[in-house]
Amino acid sequence: MKLEEVVFGWTPKQWDWHPTTGQIDVGLIGDRRWAAMFGKTEGALAPEWRTMPNRERRMFQLFNLIVVADGIDPQMAHAAFLKIDEYRWGIARDVPGAEARP
Repeated sequence: MKLEEVVFGWTPKQWDWHPTTGQIDVGLIGDRRWAAMFGKTEGALAPEWRTMPNRERRMFQLFNLIVVADGIDPQMAHAAFLKIDEYRWGIARDVPGAEARP
C-alpha cells in the first residue's frame, strides 16, 4: 500500500489500562476501526498527510517514536510497517521484507 493512504494505529506499552496495549497495525484510511481501536493514530486521517512534503522521513521518525518512546516491540512494528511500499523500499536490503524501489 502507498504511504499517502496509510493510517498507523498503536497503543503505547505504558498504557496498561487500554485494551490494545502494546499493539500496532497499519492499514488503509477507509478502514473505520482506527479511531476506536488504538490509543494513538497518525497518517492519512489528517488532511495534510497527503500533501506533506517529507512523508517518508516522517514515517521513519514515527517508527522510532512508536518503538523507542511508546515501547512497541520493534519486530511487531517492523511487521506492520512492511505493508507500506515506501517502507520496504527504504530499509536496508539485507533486512527481511526489503524490496528495491521499482
